[in-house]
Amino acid sequence: MDLLLCPGLDRPEAACYGARPFSGLAPPKPPTAGFARRPPLIQGSLARRYARALLASVGDDFERAHADLSAIVGSLRDAPEVMEFFADPTVSRKRKADAVEKLIEAGKPHPLVANFLRVLAARNRLGHLEDIARVFDELVDERLGRVKAEVVSAAPLAADQEARIRETLVRATRREVELSTRVDPSILGGLVAKVGSKVFDGSLRTQLGALRDELLRRG
Repeated sequence: MDLLLCPGLDRPEAACYGARPFSGLAPPKPPTAGFARRPPLIQGSLARRYARALLASVGDDFERAHADLSAIVGSLRDAPEVMEFFADPTVSRKRKADAVEKLIEAGKPHPLVANFLRVLAARNRLGHLEDIARVFDELVDERLGRVKAEVVSAAPLAADQEARIRETLVRATRREVELSTRVDPSILGGLVAKVGSKVFDGSLRTQLGALRDELLRRG
């Protein structure tokens, strides 16, 4: 059975599935032994290319695809030995492909997500699945106009403080903010906020700094 693969999936301009049968492509290059030790920037770029290709391929079904991919990756996180199996360059593509078929049969994801997993198996990229899913999550958030933020504080936040932080982040990002909070007594500054992978600009630092100072005074 042929797999449909976007031509040049490993290139930034890759846009969709269904362009030509996978069996007609040149065989994927075998993985190099040192790939896992390449700089994070290279691995991150690869994950972004694959995530963008998946987003383009699923079209308006991106929310279902996101839910299905997240469920699969979540189940794999609960089985680290399976993740290690997929990441192991010494395991044959055939064995990985067989394992992927079992995963697809169990999870019954969106057909294009299933096909995407087959492509990753054929190209020996399953070891990057978690990174790809993380980037895909970010791309879906962008499309929906939302952003995930985490605030770590030395002491529990009062409801009004959490609300002010959310308002500050909404103004700064101009997006809906999905906020999570966590307490870590070792935080010396009183408050640390992270929005995706972006660095806060000066004005946001100032506003959050005022909240941090308030926390320290109350402590």
